[in-house]
Amino acid sequence: MASFLLRVFLLSSFILLIHSFSYSNSKDNYESNYSPNKNIDTIPSVGGNSFYVSNRGSDTNDGRSSATPKLNISSIETLISGTSTSGSATSLNLEANSIFREQLDPVNGNLHVSSFGLKNPKRLAKITGMDVIGDWLLVPNTNNVYGHLLKHFIDLSGPAYNYVMVAEIDTVLEQTHPISAVKYLTLVSDLEKCKTVPGTYYTPDITSNSAMVYIHPFKGIPGKSKFRYEVATRNFNTNGYNIDNVTYENLFLQTSGNGYGMLSGGKNTSIKNVIFQGGGTHHAVIKSGQIDSSLFLPGPKGLKDRIAAVFYSAEGKDGINKVTNTIFLDVPNTLYTHTNGAVNHKSLLLDKVYAFADTTDAMNGLSSNNTDSIEVNNCYVEGYPTGWWYGGGTKLTIKNSIFRKTSQSAIFPISKLDVPGELLINNVLIETNGNDNNQNLANGATAYGIRSIFPNLNVEVSNSIIHSFSTWHGPYQTVTTMQVAGLLKAHNNIYICDVNDNNSIYMNFAFNSGGKGTAANISSNNNAFILLRGTRFHWMVNPNNNNDQDIFTLSNWQLLTGQDKNSIFIDLRNNPLGLKAIFEDPDNGNWTLTHTLQADSIRKVTAGMTNPPLFYPKRPLVENDSITFKTPGGLSTFIGSVRSEEESLVQWRTFNEYGFSSFVIEYSLDGDHFMEAGSLKAVNNDQNNNYQFVHTHSAIDSIFYRLKYFTSDSSISYSSVIKLLSDFSPEFKITIYPNPFQQTITVQHPRRNNSEIRIYDYAGRLLHIIAVQSRSSKTLASLSHLPSGRYFVQWTSGKEKLSDTIVK
Repeated sequence: MASFLLRVFLLSSFILLIHSFSYSNSKDNYESNYSPNKNIDTIPSVGGNSFYVSNRGSDTNDGRSSATPKLNISSIETLISGTSTSGSATSLNLEANSIFREQLDPVNGNLHVSSFGLKNPKRLAKITGMDVIGDWLLVPNTNNVYGHLLKHFIDLSGPAYNYVMVAEIDTVLEQTHPISAVKYLTLVSDLEKCKTVPGTYYTPDITSNSAMVYIHPFKGIPGKSKFRYEVATRNFNTNGYNIDNVTYENLFLQTSGNGYGMLSGGKNTSIKNVIFQGGGTHHAVIKSGQIDSSLFLPGPKGLKDRIAAVFYSAEGKDGINKVTNTIFLDVPNTLYTHTNGAVNHKSLLLDKVYAFADTTDAMNGLSSNNTDSIEVNNCYVEGYPTGWWYGGGTKLTIKNSIFRKTSQSAIFPISKLDVPGELLINNVLIETNGNDNNQNLANGATAYGIRSIFPNLNVEVSNSIIHSFSTWHGPYQTVTTMQVAGLLKAHNNIYICDVNDNNSIYMNFAFNSGGKGTAANISSNNNAFILLRGTRFHWMVNPNNNNDQDIFTLSNWQLLTGQDKNSIFIDLRNNPLGLKAIFEDPDNGNWTLTHTLQADSIRKVTAGMTNPPLFYPKRPLVENDSITFKTPGGLSTFIGSVRSEEESLVQWRTFNEYGFSSFVIEYSLDGDHFMEAGSLKAVNNDQNNNYQFVHTHSAIDSIFYRLKYFTSDSSISYSSVIKLLSDFSPEFKITIYPNPFQQTITVQHPRRNNSEIRIYDYAGRLLHIIAVQSRSSKTLASLSHLPSGRYFVQWTSGKEKLSDTIVK
């Protein structure tokens, strides 16, 4: 499964980085051990104001070519400052497999370049921007807390961004896993907490210089173990410089960044193939531009105002800011756009963005402010209190995306009070988490799916699944599926009530805020309401005025409001299969409707949910996963059907297809020995692709299929095995007669031991079970007690199932 869920994330350079970085405790030790004869990539010389820096260089070199590189980035500061005002492009080229441990300060302009990074690398250059502290002293009357008086000052010019951050680094592990080797200590509020909690640090002097820092290591003793400790402050870190049209590529930054961020830029900034680890306050702060194929990793807990990526004050290129193919891992706030109250951004596009939260240290998954038009596509957010928070603007479109385990609101848009707004949600899976008592109480004791409390913001939800989940036993209502104050359109959706004990879920379709929270402002139809756990759905209209309408059945909702006339209600509480009777494998992210009675009913009203989101990417595990994790692409469905006695059709669908080369369709007559039936070439793009293959074979009763698929790196993966049973075989079909019937029916079926016949009504309720005599091929059933109507008849034997429809 992982082989096709975890594709290449950045470039091949990122993978080789993990295996190629090898360095000792200090820069000098690294350089003394460094061999120019190693298989490194040299930097191609280019014309113009280009400068070169390498660990194999020397500060006596001129830095003007790959043959004469400087040793330190800071050594060319004067050169860059002297050329950057000429108006021509200036680039700083770092050499792959080089490590730069130095302070970079945007105030002095030593990153005032238009291009910063490597050219066609196989490995990255690493910039640490942290100070190695070696003289930690044991604090008197303790046996585990060490102190150090910082020799470099904290920049106190911006109190909101003052900070100290401390990293504990395993010097053995970093030889092969430089990211996992780093653990950032957690900032605590006083020395006593630092004494009692391993992995913490405390600084009482953050508002003055010099600053004293105390650390309680996770393990080890500073200077007497394999661990070393590095410190960054606002005055000693890595920062970019705010200029327009700047490019950052192929970098590994293990450092911190304040208000400027580790990297910063003006209009039309490009950040591509960059790993950020640390972050301090901000990872990247740019006026506008694009972030692509990058990885954001956290710094220490306890620091305030930690937002990974910030766009501010200017329009993007062609009016669009973009974040694509990017992962945020354990970052408290991933994304924010703002304009300092000036004018709105024109547009923001998020595509293939994945955010995984540390649930003990998370706020907003994705967010934006002061942006006119936002499109969220193919994104995945997991574990944040709020999946999407949106302030201001006029139009937000979310499609083909998943928001899971959100404890407050999966989607919470905030509209400007004086500007009409529009929220469009299509093909989205929402799975709320109402388990967290503290989160729910802080949020009015409710975990919301979609919460839109502004009457000027109109909402349309279509072709989506809203799974309202909770196991909380608290006394309050724990889950609200949708709360909308403006106009609401809700069509072709599946709502799932999955709450505990005597709880129910609010279908809070409308509420009174500015006069729009009435049934007249709702348009809802062709929806499926599934009661999986709990007592009931609770529809509400105007719960905040004297015209409360509390409605507890779909029939009453239809009668009193005129809505959902073509919608259905299915009770699965006593169905041992639960949701798996309808969805192929929801626990593993496959929401494909299967051929069950209930699923057939859902298809009739929801247009089949033809394209629901079908991926649950696994949470990356840094080097093992996240560096080789581009998008959670792979195989979403593999199904088949028998078209004739000698012909079968197999179909499959890929999502975010990347790196696939070909497919081989294999078949078997016994389920163990497979042979090739044929092959197809893969489309190999970042889209969702559909395939089908017709297999001609001899007349058989059953046949097995599996899919073997190859990736561009020659690895092989297999689908699950499916078994097709021929409906054309006289041994495997059912015939029911008479149909229509009055009192009794005869069911002719295959001969099997331990089989039974079940009768369901059209809502999927089980009405009658008939035991089948051993090895019998006909069963007589009296159904005189059933009222007139349409029914499903299902014959089952183990995993074999046959069904048909009858009319009384």
